Amino acid sequence: MTPTITSAKTTTYLDDSASFVLAKSAKLGLGEDDIFSAPTIGGAHKVEADKHAATKCAKDADCAADQYCTMGMCKDLCARNTTKKKVKCSGETPVCTADNHDSYCACNDESCGAAFSCKKVGSRYSCEPCGAGEKCGCPDGKVSNGAGKCVSCNFDNDCADNEICSNPKTEAAACTALTCPTGQYTANHQCNSCAEAITGCQACTSKTNCTSCEKKYQNPANNGGQCVMKTCGDGQYLNEEDGECYPCSNGCTKCTSATNCQSCQPAYTLISGAYCELNTCADGQYLNMADGQCYSCPAACTMCSTVMTSEEVSACTACVDDYKLSGTQCVLKSCSEMGYATSCGGNQNAVPANKSGSDGACYSCAQKSCSELGYSTSCAAGYSSSPAGASGSDGACVTCSPISGYCTSNSQCADNQKCVSNSCTDVVCPACQTAGNHTCVAVSGCCTSDSQCGANQKCVNNGCVAKSCAEINSGYKTSCSAGYTANSTGVSGSDGACVTCSAISGYCTSDSQCGANQKCVNNSCVLKSCSEINSGYRTSCGAGYDPVSTGVSGSDGACVTCSPISGYCTSNSQCADNQKCVNNRCVLKSCAEMGHQTNCNASEGYTAVSANVSGSDGACYDCNITACPSGYSTSTTSCSGGYTLYTNGKSGGRACGKCEKTGCTSDSDCASDKKCSGNSCVAVPCDTSNGYTISNHNCVATACPSGYSTFTTSCKNGTLETSGKSGGRACGKCEQAGCEAMGYYSSCPAGKVLAGSNIGDCYARCDEVKCPSGYQKTQPSCSGDGYELLTETVSGVACYKCGAKSCPAGYATFNGGDRITQSYCQGSNKYYESNGYSGDYACGKCYGQRPSSSSTRVCSSHADCPSGYECTGGGTECRKCRIGSNLGGSGWSSGIGSCNCSVGTWSTGNGSCSSDVCRDGKAKQYNSRTGTWECPY
Repeated sequence: MTPTITSAKTTTYLDDSASFVLAKSAKLGLGEDDIFSAPTIGGAHKVEADKHAATKCAKDADCAADQYCTMGMCKDLCARNTTKKKVKCSGETPVCTADNHDSYCACNDESCGAAFSCKKVGSRYSCEPCGAGEKCGCPDGKVSNGAGKCVSCNFDNDCADNEICSNPKTEAAACTALTCPTGQYTANHQCNSCAEAITGCQACTSKTNCTSCEKKYQNPANNGGQCVMKTCGDGQYLNEEDGECYPCSNGCTKCTSATNCQSCQPAYTLISGAYCELNTCADGQYLNMADGQCYSCPAACTMCSTVMTSEEVSACTACVDDYKLSGTQCVLKSCSEMGYATSCGGNQNAVPANKSGSDGACYSCAQKSCSELGYSTSCAAGYSSSPAGASGSDGACVTCSPISGYCTSNSQCADNQKCVSNSCTDVVCPACQTAGNHTCVAVSGCCTSDSQCGANQKCVNNGCVAKSCAEINSGYKTSCSAGYTANSTGVSGSDGACVTCSAISGYCTSDSQCGANQKCVNNSCVLKSCSEINSGYRTSCGAGYDPVSTGVSGSDGACVTCSPISGYCTSNSQCADNQKCVNNRCVLKSCAEMGHQTNCNASEGYTAVSANVSGSDGACYDCNITACPSGYSTSTTSCSGGYTLYTNGKSGGRACGKCEKTGCTSDSDCASDKKCSGNSCVAVPCDTSNGYTISNHNCVATACPSGYSTFTTSCKNGTLETSGKSGGRACGKCEQAGCEAMGYYSSCPAGKVLAGSNIGDCYARCDEVKCPSGYQKTQPSCSGDGYELLTETVSGVACYKCGAKSCPAGYATFNGGDRITQSYCQGSNKYYESNGYSGDYACGKCYGQRPSSSSTRVCSSHADCPSGYECTGGGTECRKCRIGSNLGGSGWSSGIGSCNCSVGTWSTGNGSCSSDVCRDGKAKQYNSRTGTWECPY
């Protein structure tokens, strides 16, 4: 057991070294307070007088709040500015503070460093980080970041309105200017969208002042910095892409685009809110374009012409049957024109056609039949035929004569006979039957089966009675359902006259009973209209579309589909940017229509720059104002006394002038475009029209425009384009020639990237892709729990490196410059907890509030702790043992460390014990003599 010293019923638990000192002091007659707090002078112990009168006690409660009970006496807790635990207060905690019979080292405002202040945490005072933004002893221009550091800024609000805080809350924090892209403005430390602040705005200086609007809006300078939509006249719409007004489509009076019509002229109908389609009239009607109404055609017309005004008379273009077109009117045809006659021949029958022609009543003439002529076309059996010498509508006619003794039916024989093989023979009947009417008939009142009764009878109770219609024939009925007609069979049954039912031709009750292009209307199948047959079918097409036959007809005529006419247009928006719609076709605009020129007047001070587009009048250019030569200005038009006005070319149509002193001794006395000759400044001879310019008193070659070179005189691919001259040689470039034609690269194979000098998007070479610092192209194997594989893609190439993992939320490896460990947390009287690794360091956090020494102990010896742990902190904590330590039998062990490990095992350092670990953490060695692994001692 742990040695203890008992005084006034109070037990103090001590570690090994304290036990040794206390035992030794007991022999010297020293008290506990004298042992640990009294300094020695000349070998004797000096005891400082207590602030309070010496008071006997049995427990702390018997003493003042700033005292504690030890060895039966009340002692001051902060004697010599030292705590009860014998800690001398200094540094950040220079003040010993006593309260509730305990003491600790506390801070004051002077002891805490910059960005820290002395605050009460729980029941004690300690140096804690100041709140973010507080001055708290930081140098001028800096404030606390809330984590114990002085920084320039923590938040954007610490900076000017157009600045942001870069690297906030770090020592590298700084207020930097906020640069926004076009279309945004700065406010409240951020870039804000101009378009969200002002609808249609493309560039602005604030949320209320737009400087550039979309093309469909008016100039904002004329509308107080706001974007106001442009308006167009009647029958026009605003093209939002170019801001121009274009006419609506054919027949449309109001529209929002070429394909979105809202109202049409009277004779047109709005189709799906997109376009106007010319109205059509039924057969026998014509369209009046003035009011859009359909009116009946003149008499006998089925079709007639459309009229533009109500005063016009419609002309017939097609007539009803039996009429023909004569001029603009329909007149009655003659009988022969209708395929009839007015009279017939002797062997013909005149059949009235029930109509009349312009020449009277009309007839159909039909040849009479042989029977009408008194002959036959063939003879019945038992008769011989002979030609009659005439023909009828049914063929050659014959006369018939009877053959003697011949029979073809029973009627030609006696009642008790029947005709067999064209000869009359006696009828032989079975019992219960008798011959009569050429057959056997049952004796009245005698039947044994249905077969002994008539065809439509059955034997019932030895008597023949009539069958019902269904018994006579399964297809017989007495009545028919809707859609069927009754056909007489000439037979009657016990339930009445028997009929058969046949379907009424064309009768229906639903569309499914009709043909593919029909529908059921009033129980009859009729043709559907074209649009009913197929939603894409029509009978005619609008402007810009050709009809394509479908081979199908509907109730409203032949059905067609409509195919767009290639190249057809109704507005400029349907053409390319450099085209316009003329006569429903897209044609090139002129350069002027596109805002460009075909040539520029160089002598007036204008430079031609290719617009990279061609118009109907050739290549297009933009004319930029040529700057005056150095030292010249268009604003210099006269000089004061002693100076002479010199001019050198023009800029934007205005002369470039400068004033020089009259007379000279060197070129420096003259303008840069003059030189001194005979004490006079004279013009430098220079052919400015041939690619030369005057600079510093000399005539030098003019530089080619960007992208042009005097070395480009021909192109392998594409077209050579020139722009001005340099030193008498044309400046050229290959337009759309491709980089390869110039010996450059436009793209590189996988694993390489464009590099070197460039001409536009063309580069001189392809270099290998380089990984960022610390990365490599081969994938490494990352070892250790604190590392993970990081990947970064550069120009399509994957680069790898092993990087430290991030700690879980709430955990970290360092706090400022201090590593978070168990001892670090104990310094703040907090508990320590670890959770994984980041790189080579454990991720930890401090939490909770550790109990003071007066709190309830969790252990009184190492044996009270789990295996692999030791009792520490005055019995307030069981902590993992150091590697290679053990308890060493019973009681406290001596040596490197003490740990609750059984004899023969040692601490692994991870909270467990093992016989594979040696004392002091040394590794086992192989003993070749014994053939075993042993500890090296």
